[in-house]
Amino acid sequence: MSCFPRLDTSGGFIGFVQIAKDITKHKHIEEQNKKLSCAIEQSPVTVVITDTEANIEYVNSKFYQLTGYTEHEVIGQNPRILKTGNTSPEEYKEMWKNITSGGEWSGDFCNKKKSGQIYWENAKISSIKNSKGIITNFIAIKEDITERKKAEGTLKDRVHDLGERYKELGGLYALSEIINQVEVSLEDTLQGAAVLISPAWQYPDITCGRIVFEDKEFKTDNFKKTKWMQSADIIVA
Repeated sequence: MSCFPRLDTSGGFIGFVQIAKDITKHKHIEEQNKKLSCAIEQSPVTVVITDTEANIEYVNSKFYQLTGYTEHEVIGQNPRILKTGNTSPEEYKEMWKNITSGGEWSGDFCNKKKSGQIYWENAKISSIKNSKGIITNFIAIKEDITERKKAEGTLKDRVHDLGERYKELGGLYALSEIINQVEVSLEDTLQGAAVLISPAWQYPDITCGRIVFEDKEFKTDNFKKTKWMQSADIIVA
């Protein structure tokens, strides 16, 4: 609101003139921007905004909390300060191709904190355009998925171990089938047992087997003596 004095023709003061402008819409937009800013700053995920040259202009509180870096150490820097070298150049090339053309990119990064500790993030990156449709910035929204990656690794290990146990049980079952055939000779049984060693082992493609019984050898076709071997006695009760 503006206020001006009102004068008569002789210059005498006769009152005031007030000019008011409705700024309700402006205040509403201002309030919305303030809410958006608070939401980004207090977000449980990391938010990073860079210029078109990938120089960091803004990061939210979660970024500092997660990485251990301070504002002075980050602003103006390139996000490559987090790189571990585990992401291939091809992935980065694909990412830049997408976001510089106005598209989006999402994927996982293996990054490094200021302390050197490794962590995983799932990132969604896109461009920010002005009213003329020109790209002015890039924004990355990243979620810490370190614990999920650990759980996936544990599950993968367990699935692998289960597969190994399955192979071992399969070998034992096949051997029991040979033993239960009363017409099969001891020699054939031992030869069958030797052949069953490979598929029941961790690396069947490079495993060979041999059983020595009473100076006789029962072995797989690919068997040959090397310094790398495992051996154990077979006890018959």
